[in-house]
Amino acid sequence: MSNYFIGREFGPRVRTEQTMSPVECAGTAVLVEAVASSGAFWAKFPQECPDGHAT
Repeated sequence: MSNYFIGREFGPRVRTEQTMSPVECAGTAVLVEAVASSGAFWAKFPQECPDGHAT
C-alpha cells in the first residue's frame, strides 16, 4: 500500500497502460539525455583513486 493519502484512502492505482505515448517517450528521452550530458552515466571509472591508495 502507498504511503500517500490517496493510496491509503482508496488503495493502489491500477496500472492499465502498457505503452508510452509519443509525448511521454520524447519527454523521457529528453530527461535521459540531459542527465547523460551532465556526466551522471559514466562510461569509465578511474583506474586509481585520486589519493593513490586504491587496491
